[in-house]
Amino acid sequence: MSILANEGVKSIFTIPSSQWATINNRVGSVLGAERISAIISQDLPGYPALLEASKLWNSDTFPGLISLSKTISVYCETALNNFLILNAAVSKISGPTVPDDVKKLVEDSLRDLQENTSPILASTEVTAANLRSFLNKNQVVDAEIALNKEKLGDFWAPLGDIIDALETAAGNVTGSWSAISNDLANTVSKEINVTIPFIEALDIETAIICWNNVKTESTAFASKVAP
Repeated sequence: MSILANEGVKSIFTIPSSQWATINNRVGSVLGAERISAIISQDLPGYPALLEASKLWNSDTFPGLISLSKTISVYCETALNNFLILNAAVSKISGPTVPDDVKKLVEDSLRDLQENTSPILASTEVTAANLRSFLNKNQVVDAEIALNKEKLGDFWAPLGDIIDALETAAGNVTGSWSAISNDLANTVSKEINVTIPFIEALDIETAIICWNNVKTESTAFASKVAP
């Protein structure tokens, strides 16, 4: 895997739209029951926390996911432009020595990517933390519903596998951005010896394919999850 890219960053954007619809329906049900919160809380003591998490979902967590997808789409566009220029320059190297202008282009591209990656990682970590908190509170209430199934019946369908899928995706996304950020930081923190083997190890063509794929998924996310 190239240090320039990691397709794990798009994991959360590939969750099926039907699962996002299920989550948003759950949020609507939780919010709609607020007027009888005192009654529900007798059997579901986790409901008040879920209610607050659902309000945060509508005001911050879900809009944050959409905003992050747009930010990542712009990031991809910048990365792709840089890598296409870099790849064109690299393809013109005819001998065993890397020309000075190409060396500078490689160094500048790596530093630009590292600078652009750091804020994306920070935003992703905040969004993923909010998402995990929301999922955890749903999990608590799902367990409480199961314990009171004879009394409550099919009160709310459990999110079950959806929670597992989103938790896994959130972990993949933050882990992937962290890996890219750490690899780039380690590379640019010292003098870069730009040689042919170094450029080959960057695997620029794979990075271009990767960021094209990420851009496709992140760009489509907002419309995919629209109600």
